[in-house]
Amino acid sequence: MGTFIVVDYGASRLKCGVFDTETQSLVSVKSHPSPDACVFGRRIFEISPDELFVRFKAVCGSALDSVGGRADGILLSCQQHGFLVLDENGVPVTNYISWKDERALNPLPALTANESDVALPGDLNGAVLFEKIKKETAKGFSNITGMKLRAGFPFVNFIHAAFTADLPRNCRVMSLPEWLAHKSGCFNGLVHETMAAGLGFYDISEHEFSGELVRYAEELTGRKISFGAPVRSVEKCAEFDGVPLYCGCGDHQCAVLGAGNRPAETLSINIGTGSQVSAVAVKSSEAETRPYFDCMRMATITHIPAGRALTEFLRPFETGADVWGLLGSLSAQKVLDSTLRINLAFFDGAFGYRDGGSIGNIYEGGFTLENYAASLVRSMAEQYALAAGKVDTAGLLGKCVISGGVPRKIPALAEAVAEMLRMETVLSPHTEEALFGLGMLAGQLEN
Repeated sequence: MGTFIVVDYGASRLKCGVFDTETQSLVSVKSHPSPDACVFGRRIFEISPDELFVRFKAVCGSALDSVGGRADGILLSCQQHGFLVLDENGVPVTNYISWKDERALNPLPALTANESDVALPGDLNGAVLFEKIKKETAKGFSNITGMKLRAGFPFVNFIHAAFTADLPRNCRVMSLPEWLAHKSGCFNGLVHETMAAGLGFYDISEHEFSGELVRYAEELTGRKISFGAPVRSVEKCAEFDGVPLYCGCGDHQCAVLGAGNRPAETLSINIGTGSQVSAVAVKSSEAETRPYFDCMRMATITHIPAGRALTEFLRPFETGADVWGLLGSLSAQKVLDSTLRINLAFFDGAFGYRDGGSIGNIYEGGFTLENYAASLVRSMAEQYALAAGKVDTAGLLGKCVISGGVPRKIPALAEAVAEMLRMETVLSPHTEEALFGLGMLAGQLEN
């Protein structure tokens, strides 16, 4: 039995704890803010690679100090769908381009023949790149990757960057945990399948990067692209101060595992900054597919508006009202009886996106702050009920496990979801699901 440092590197928080595999206990959990964007603009969200590692190094160093510098390993979960590009010498040539970045929806620059070294195909000069890629690859992309093509994926953002940034001829595309391992030392180039799949170049059936998608990107951009070596088990990939560092895994999968979900038995609803409805070892033609652990797959619907959407819809009330306090005090009945119709899908690629977010069914006397807050919660709950039907199309799952920070802040949300689903619904027994999931994976390393 051993002691492991577990780290969850999210978009807003970097959390770290110590997991004892003998007692199955998670202790000394600390939370730190993740680095802010260093480049931020219209659909642009970049973070300094150096700052990402500095935060990681500080957090891991502090955790190791708390156990006297003696740990059996460091396990890591990370935000997905972000990437950075390195040259053939292992030096970054881009910042970390976050999953929040949707630059592929921005028009490419309109260039004259002698204005730039960037060679743009005639049909792309001043055009929106994403529309071309979607038209040419969307069906094949979905069949290969298991995912719906979105503007925030590295597959499309890399192509856009190749036309708008000074990328070298030979490019290495890396996920966040690969970069952290690369900087830690003794990196052997391994990438866990859950992170490899998030890059958007990965064939989930063949368990390797897709020759078809890589070839498409290379021919369009004139760059040669390389990746890490994908593995399906959690293996050592580097060392941090002499302690084994294991391949980073997808935060979504770790949260599903740590929440106590069981394959082919439970429906997982994870609600945080973003949210997902998932089920392990369940097939669905209406959901996307992700790699999971133990060579299993997970049916899922992602990009469901959650905390990020609440923040946007509560923006007019940032001063002068304790709206989060009001949300937390709502009863389930008040939520179910609310009358406003709110579409929370305000960002492109979100589940239920049409033409941006909206508020409807406003009548005289009905647009009160309490009704507005209750309607926001009901609208969230309705999303999960709809997504649940698309994941569990056969209606075989008998229990729902709700996890994440938002339902703990708004108890009525989980109660409303339970009422809509008409199935046994429980909150995850663990408040730090991703960290506890990593602890479970640590326990498997010893078997």
